[in-house]
Amino acid sequence: MKQKRTWMHYFNTGNSILLILFFVFSCGDTSDEGSITTHFVYKNLTSENVELSLINDENGNDKNYAILPDEEITISSVFYGPKNGIGEPFKDVQKIKLRFTDSNKCIENYFKLKEVKLYDNFSESMYSSANNTLIYNIDAEEFDQAVDCE
Repeated sequence: MKQKRTWMHYFNTGNSILLILFFVFSCGDTSDEGSITTHFVYKNLTSENVELSLINDENGNDKNYAILPDEEITISSVFYGPKNGIGEPFKDVQKIKLRFTDSNKCIENYFKLKEVKLYDNFSESMYSSANNTLIYNIDAEEFDQAVDCE
């Protein structure tokens, strides 16, 4: 009877160790997972004050950023998933409004603000880095496309 108890003790201990090892190593291969940080820099190269509004519903602004002439703001985002790449700007934002406050002219949902490949310093090599800075210059091109705000 003592031999059976001793054998069961080693059997249970061995199973416990195997179970622990299974849980430690079976969490999956996380070598493809991590986080990427993307810094989106918006430079105001116009002579007007610019307001960048990020709107998530029909009734309100979630965030407003004021950018003075010849100044810049940085919006940094951390994205979880792949180890390398570029984050998507304004991923969960339904509407983006770029307003030139002095002349009260606006651009809503300007496609260039949502597409990283259209940012001024974009490079394909950024896809192989985990930390990127993308720069977008707000200049005469945006001002010329703006219409009177509603």
